[in-house]
Amino acid sequence: MVDVIPNHYDIVLEPDLNSFKFNGIVKIDITTSEPVSSFTLHGNELEVLDCQILSNSKSEKATWNIDMENQEITIKFNEKLNSFNAELKFSGELNEKLAGFYRSKFSFNGEDHYAAVTQFEESDARRAFPCFDEPVKKATFTITLIIENHLVAISNSHIVEEINLDGNLKKVIFDKTPKMSTYLLFFGVGEFNKITRKTRDYTVSVMASKQHEPLNTFGDFSLDFAVKSLEYCEDYFAVKYPFTKLDNIATADFAHGAMENYGAILYRENLLLHFPGITNSRLEMIIQMVIAHEITHQWFGNLVSPINWKYLWLNESFATLFGYGIVDYYHPEKKVWEYFVESSTEIALNSDAMIETLPIERPGEGAVGMTVKNAKILYEKGGSVLRQIKNYLGDDNFRDGLRHYLKKFSYKNARSDDLWDSLEEVSGKPVSKLMESWVLQEGYPLITIEKRNNKLTLSQNRFTFVNKEFDSNWIVPVSMKYYFENKEPEIIFYLMENTTLNIDIPSDVIAYKANTELTGFYRVRYPSENLAKLSILGVEGKLTAIDKWNLETDLYALLRANKISMDDYLSFISSYVGETSRIIVSSISGHLHLLYDLGKEDTKNKISAVGKEFLEKTLDVIGFEAKDGEDTNISTLRGDLLVNAVIFGSESVKNFAMDKFQIFKEGGKVSADILSAVCQISARETNDLEWFINRFENAENEQMSVTLLFSLGKFTQISHIEKMQNYIFEKVPMRNQTTLIQSLASNPEATSSLWHWYLANLDNFEKLHEYMYQISILAIVTKSSQYESDVKEFYEGYLQKNPKVKDAVDVALEGLKIRNNLTSHINL
Repeated sequence: MVDVIPNHYDIVLEPDLNSFKFNGIVKIDITTSEPVSSFTLHGNELEVLDCQILSNSKSEKATWNIDMENQEITIKFNEKLNSFNAELKFSGELNEKLAGFYRSKFSFNGEDHYAAVTQFEESDARRAFPCFDEPVKKATFTITLIIENHLVAISNSHIVEEINLDGNLKKVIFDKTPKMSTYLLFFGVGEFNKITRKTRDYTVSVMASKQHEPLNTFGDFSLDFAVKSLEYCEDYFAVKYPFTKLDNIATADFAHGAMENYGAILYRENLLLHFPGITNSRLEMIIQMVIAHEITHQWFGNLVSPINWKYLWLNESFATLFGYGIVDYYHPEKKVWEYFVESSTEIALNSDAMIETLPIERPGEGAVGMTVKNAKILYEKGGSVLRQIKNYLGDDNFRDGLRHYLKKFSYKNARSDDLWDSLEEVSGKPVSKLMESWVLQEGYPLITIEKRNNKLTLSQNRFTFVNKEFDSNWIVPVSMKYYFENKEPEIIFYLMENTTLNIDIPSDVIAYKANTELTGFYRVRYPSENLAKLSILGVEGKLTAIDKWNLETDLYALLRANKISMDDYLSFISSYVGETSRIIVSSISGHLHLLYDLGKEDTKNKISAVGKEFLEKTLDVIGFEAKDGEDTNISTLRGDLLVNAVIFGSESVKNFAMDKFQIFKEGGKVSADILSAVCQISARETNDLEWFINRFENAENEQMSVTLLFSLGKFTQISHIEKMQNYIFEKVPMRNQTTLIQSLASNPEATSSLWHWYLANLDNFEKLHEYMYQISILAIVTKSSQYESDVKEFYEGYLQKNPKVKDAVDVALEGLKIRNNLTSHINL
């Protein structure tokens, strides 16, 4: 097969923000492994106007054929060549699909304004210009944008020249990029403001549309952390950042959280901009994590890219791990690894406990396509498995192995094996053998421990929420923390290579905790007597917060799998009453809420009594409002507890929330850390539809809009719920529609109508961005228990015409089954 290699692209684009059209010319310098008279590249929703083949000072007009189904353009010409330039003229639309080269709308002084931005991952560069749209086809790029004089142009590199043209236009020419993949290109045009900071050999900026003035007020927080993250990565990875600038750009309309375009990172507004008095403590940390995640990508994904999409995890897993690690480096007081095990590892363990899961590295060579089935595996499981190997190798070996890998494959493409080889070469440990068991097979083990005298027997079986036997085996780095009566605990590491492992333990061990700090990707089931002893140690303050939390989460997972009773679970967490650790209290509060939603009257009464006592005792200690100098982790916890305490029947919390809501209605200030909780509780209690809609439609910024939007899903009056179901597609911007859909799906008063509402609005759901549609299916189907047979019957036919949502449907149907099984189990 002939290898067609793009070496360099010269791209000239002229976007029009009035007509929402763009014209373009792309000249591609191509070499081939043997002479050709035709070649195929990618194009989608573009009109090709002309094509010339240039070689040896000669020009030949080529013909072309467009295959819309496969998004390909085949170019044909007479003379066989192996080195030539292909110049294509084309036009396209600045679409509203949040993909390719698209328009993003914002409001300023009561008027609608537009910017044009790009989102190309994984295969939408072809919507903006004809190209070889595969990560392995790396090339250099020179970008030129022709725009109106008052607008600002942004691309990956810095501007080298601006030339004034006739007709109130200017030509903006950007410097040549390093060698890179097409999905990392960025073009931006709009009314942007900019703040900058010079550090080392580059300038870091935050950019946003002009309604955010003065931008320092909203952008300094992120600019500071972007500078720190870039410096950290350059030092840790020991490879220099290749551009002279790094732009961090906020845009109004965006389907994702952020996108790591090389040198020009794009963000949702509320994940880059800091809104004083509205951005709360938790969101501040999320903003920092997102920035660190995207800047890590400048090395993992951008400098070294996957050879094809099956290796996408090499991008996302590292960015996930370092997104937390960089925040922890600068802010150890934030206890970031507690958030990692809670929001990454535990989330991944729950996702990977389904039959409908996938390996981290997908089989085959084709496109991956981000779905609700694989996203948590690529990001969260991948990041957790990397943390596991980091813990096994040690910090220095892990860092030095990554440096070796990045230097060896800079500006190239890599496979998983390339990473294993680098880590193995540096550490001398059997990385390949170990990691293949985690990356190439789906699922993870439940390690069951049995004790006889001074011997432990560990056995592993794949853990799932539904009963099914598997012939799986993992090489598991097991950490075991032994507790003694009269000396400090001791941690010993083992490598479990087979289905069972026998361990001799010291005779004076009084208890043992496996998987210390949840550094391993597995669950553990203990003998009851050891679990009881660990519970006592927890009460005595001898367990770390993560270890104490991990005991509870593993036990709750066993309950979801119908392996223990609800009474067993409630009995165990009774020792946690009065606990103030954020990670522990938040987890138990959330789990009790989920059980409450599934319970019949007797079960609800039992759960609400437990939950009310548990949350009120914690709130008695931490208070309903923040204290001066309070740990931000406590501030973050409080809002979650207020909402659930009211659900469990706490009158004192309800009265507090309603008082705060009145202050907010009258224009007073309410702490950002409890504002969302106050709004949710008040929407539920007052059903003041008119006030909430008016306040949402006049929200002063994106974060306030999101806060109020989530509250719009909490009304209890059926007529209000029905109005909100219509309101989503009438008034809510597409970027935020899933926020209200998920809020309604979490409202017990709304769940009975979700399925029929979905069917009646199928056309509107299908217009959503593809990933947003999948999220909506997952939210709605898993809550439609009473329609399970109807749901299955509908999708049998529907998937024939819309196979792209199959992953979402499969996961949702299994989630529905798990939910129904748990409902039956706890209501016996």
